[in-house]
This record gives sequence, structure tokens and C-alpha cells, in this order.
Amino acid sequence: MRPRTVATVAAALLLPVPAALGQSEAGFTARPPSGTFRQLADGTLKMRVHCPTNCTVAARLTVPAQDARRMALPFWEEDQLLAVESDNDSFPAGDAMLGFQLVTSAVRRYMVPSFEFPVLGSVRVKVELQADFDDGGSATPSVTGHLLWPATDDENGGRGTPRGIVRSISGPRSVALGTPTASYTVDLRPTSAASTIHAGVHTGGGLLDSASSAFYDGARKVGPKALRRGGTFTLRVGLRHGNLRAANDVAPLAAEVYVDVVDGATGKLRDHGIRRLTLTR
Repeated sequence: MRPRTVATVAAALLLPVPAALGQSEAGFTARPPSGTFRQLADGTLKMRVHCPTNCTVAARLTVPAQDARRMALPFWEEDQLLAVESDNDSFPAGDAMLGFQLVTSAVRRYMVPSFEFPVLGSVRVKVELQADFDDGGSATPSVTGHLLWPATDDENGGRGTPRGIVRSISGPRSVALGTPTASYTVDLRPTSAASTIHAGVHTGGGLLDSASSAFYDGARKVGPKALRRGGTFTLRVGLRHGNLRAANDVAPLAAEVYVDVVDGATGKLRDHGIRRLTLTR
């Protein structure tokens, strides 16, 4: 198998352009992939290729550095390689579907948590290919296309869904990285004695995810019974957790404060409210 060195992405790759219809070289034809980043993460994204004879195909799928940063990939400055061809890379003559797999587990670990945030829309991707034919010939075309970022839940004004036990979450839209805690106002409806209420922070890349939080009524910390009775509370969430250095590298970092109402008997989520914010340098 040929070595896969990581090439520097050309400046032109950063400019949005229409997807190429396909490229042909030495009888080998490739059409750009079309789909979503969730398909890429799940290993179901494919692209059509045509081999003039039996051939083995290597592929590299890359994105511009700026888009990789917004995905919260900590290595975005020097490596935008996301995926390579799957294990099924040898094809008979004719049309075939080439699949992709993420290049490392780290790409999945950081990219998938970012799917919770509307940080990207249609993202340009480049696929570089090398096809080796049984007759000794080869081809090295490249194609560009676009993948769609997953749709995200509506913030809904901080109101929980589906039951609306969380009436609202309000507070700052921007918080400086390294801030120990941030305060939010949470309005809760009364709920059953079987419910438990949890809160915390999710971030792009999962870099600073934390369940460190406490509810207060004025200066007094309140417990589960007071929360179940409902009312307006101050939620203090911890923000100085996880990989702060990586978060600083990719900032501004998408984040959300969440409040979950969970059925204590079944563990099922009864209600979920979010308040989105940005963590900045």
C-alpha cells in the first residue's frame, strides 16, 4: 500500500466553489461524495468510481483547516485529514462504490460531540485518489464536493422538550475560557417525586464537558426536593474542566448549558432544556 503523507491544503481549498461533476484519468473515473458528516462518522459515506480494469484504490478525504477548527479538532492547524478508504478497496472492472472510514479514533472522539451544535452548514471536502491497475497503470485524480453538517435541536428559548418542565434557561451568551463558573437563571415547573434534575455543560469536541453544577435560591444551595417543587433558581455551572489547552486552540468554542429531568425509577429522560453560548479566548 502506498504511503499516505498529509499534504498541505492549497489556499484555493478554502474558497467555496460548486462541486465537481467528476474527474477521469487513464480511464479511471471518480465522482465526489454526497451526503452528511454523520454518514462519514458512521462509516456509511460512499462515492462512485469506475475502474477500466481490476484496480485497487486509495483515497484521502480532507477539509479546510478553518472548518476543522470549528469542528473542535485539536490538531486542525497541521492536519485536516478526516478519512481514508475503507478496507474494501479492491474492485473489478466497471462501476463500484468506494466507502470511507475515519482516519483515527481521535477524529471521531472530537467530531461527533460537535454534532450537537450548528457550527457548520455545507462543507467543502476534497478527495485525493490513487488507483493502481492490474496491468501496471495508475491514476491519481482528485475531486471536490460538499458534505452537510447534521441538523441540531432548536434551543426553544431554553424551554424543555417534550414536557416543558424546564420553563426557561437564561444567562450569558459568551463566557471567557478559564472562567471557573457561570451563572444561569432556570425556571422549573413542579414535577413528580420520582424525578431527579441534573445540569451541566456540553461543548464542541467534548473538550470541556462537565456535570459540575449546583442550584441556588438566593445564597442558599438547594437540593432535589426544592427543585421538584419548582420555582426560579440560579444555576452555577463549572467551566474549568477537561482539555482547556485544546479548547483555547480552537476557540471560539460552541457550548451549551443543559438541564435534564430524569425519571428516577426508569432512568428515562423526561425533559431537556438547553441554552447555547460561546466560550471565547
